[in-house]
Amino acid sequence: MPNATSLVLRTVSRRTQYVRLLAGVGLAFATFELSAADIEWSNPGGGDFDVSANWNGGVTPGSLDTAIFNLGAGPQYIVRFPVISATDRAIFRSGQVQLSMGTPYSVSGTTAGQPSLVIGQLAGDTAAVSLSRGTLNAVDVAIGESSGSDGSLSIGFGSSLSSTGSLGVGGTATTSGGTGQLTVTFGGSLSVANDLQVWSGGTATISGSLNTNQLLVNGGTFTGNSTAVVSGAVVLNSGELNGSGTTTATGVRLGGSFASKTLGGTHTLVNNGLGRWTDTSSSSSPVLGSFLLATGATFTNASGAEFRIDRSGSLTFPHSRTLAGGTFNNDGTLV
Repeated sequence: MPNATSLVLRTVSRRTQYVRLLAGVGLAFATFELSAADIEWSNPGGGDFDVSANWNGGVTPGSLDTAIFNLGAGPQYIVRFPVISATDRAIFRSGQVQLSMGTPYSVSGTTAGQPSLVIGQLAGDTAAVSLSRGTLNAVDVAIGESSGSDGSLSIGFGSSLSSTGSLGVGGTATTSGGTGQLTVTFGGSLSVANDLQVWSGGTATISGSLNTNQLLVNGGTFTGNSTAVVSGAVVLNSGELNGSGTTTATGVRLGGSFASKTLGGTHTLVNNGLGRWTDTSSSSSPVLGSFLLATGATFTNASGAEFRIDRSGSLTFPHSRTLAGGTFNNDGTLV
């Protein structure tokens, strides 16, 4: 073995490097961690995600990093994914970005309060993202995360977004924020394992496939032009469900207070389980507000389902009852 000290550097992963020191007959190992980084896209002409020249500093983001897109207003550019890619987070702060995913792209950060995918993060941000093909995997998603931000996401034909957490439109899954637009076009697919939340600054237009555990509308507008499957509950506290499609849920819950709730367009809302219209305020006396079935809309309490109305007195509906031009079909039990 040579007497001279030699240094061998071997990268085992992008964020952990092992330094092996060979000195005479002695052997020592040193291990150190490099901190995660925020790395910004720099090419306004678009390009491949895995090409380092497209990023500030000439470094491609890795699985512990945050990929940031913030080139400002300008023409749309395309980011392509020829190889499987993963980062901790992806934040789109400005500009128009199309993601063309020949292979899946995953953003897998799970830190509380930090959605793994953000479109429109801070006040003054205006960002638009479109998926043109392939699969984007995320945990929690925020579209228009903070007050004063504006974000939009369009899921096009042949593309899909799969969220293993929750998705907020016009905020996060738990807090209202800025302005958000979510569009799923024909042939596009959205899957949300937990909650799809539409806040007062949010609009969601679904003409493709939607599967979610719970759909909550808190002042926003949900337009369903296809069949949406909600394995849990549809919660309409305020705002509107409309469109030409059908939304089927295990339970339909209408919030109380004086907030207006509307089932509009020619939309059909189906309660297949235990539904309830209840006061969501802290008042000792139930206040249910109003629930408007617009002309052409249908609310069906399916056979075997139950819908409860929490207030003094009683309301009785025959098998089919038209309200304000809409239709209430009670095929189950009304309490």
